[in-house]
Amino acid sequence: MRQVLPQVPGNIIFWLDAHFPGAHHQIQKYDSESDLDVRLPLEKELALIKQLRPGKRDVILIDDLRIYEKGNYEEGNLSDLGLESLGKFDSRFLYSTFEETHHAHRILKNTGYLMLLPKAVPSVTANSSATL
Repeated sequence: MRQVLPQVPGNIIFWLDAHFPGAHHQIQKYDSESDLDVRLPLEKELALIKQLRPGKRDVILIDDLRIYEKGNYEEGNLSDLGLESLGKFDSRFLYSTFEETHHAHRILKNTGYLMLLPKAVPSVTANSSATL
């Protein structure tokens, strides 16, 4: 991401999977990685996007929200499945990283989604006057 993101001139739609790669495909088990930042890279990924894409109006979609916060998810919480130890129940970064530029929308379908959508940019209309 560090090499590619600065080269993209327009806006990007990101789909970020909130957990350790390969876990859903039985390549590795969720608990096979002890480093929490490797197993759950989302916080670092969002910080990198913010750092490398200043002023961009990117859309960020995140799945598996139940890893970071409890809710009435269609497929239940990690604690309902006996998997609470795999989570990182501190979702503040999900909302604070882009709070100045994006609206956060939670979706409780499946395992939970978070959409970070750019806030509207104030437009200048022909009727508005500006002092120069």
